[in-house]
Amino acid sequence: MQDKNKVMRWPLEIQLFGDETDNSEDDSNQQDNVDQQQDKPKAETKPAFSQQDIDDAVTKAVKEAKDQWDAQQKEKQSEAQKLAKMSKEERGEYETQKKEKELADREAELSKRELMSTAKESLIDKGLPIELAAALDYKDADACNKSINAIGKVFEDAVQKAVEDRIKGGKPMKKASTNATELTDEELIYKNMMGK
Repeated sequence: MQDKNKVMRWPLEIQLFGDETDNSEDDSNQQDNVDQQQDKPKAETKPAFSQQDIDDAVTKAVKEAKDQWDAQQKEKQSEAQKLAKMSKEERGEYETQKKEKELADREAELSKRELMSTAKESLIDKGLPIELAAALDYKDADACNKSINAIGKVFEDAVQKAVEDRIKGGKPMKKASTNATELTDEELIYKNMMGK
């Protein structure tokens, strides 16, 4: 049995795999290659915006916001000065008019939203695209209905014309000639078979 164990043993040449003199040079070369590869992508990628571009954009946005705020403050100051010059009755009347105007604006916006909603429903019911709602007149219900009908008619006419153009097609095909020398089927078959 020992002879069998001796025969089955295979000599391991571990020293070939563990030789460090050759591998240390390869490892340092591989490390250099990895460093160079890491440097290349960094050099190749350029930022989309430079710091100057970002600074300019931020400065512009801040300036616009400040200008808008200044305009609002000036408006408030001028209104305060108007109110200071007015008597008590005039101030009350002015405030009432201002509130009525705000209320009318809100009401107009609300009615416009309601008209848009009903207009979209009407467009869907008529089988028209909802995108046509942007072209409608929302002054009042009558104007909205008139514009829906007008746009619907124009849209349907355009679709009908496009369908007719597609159906029309190209030039008509030529008709077969009607000669007096037309052959019957039997004569045609005979002629083709005989090669005449």
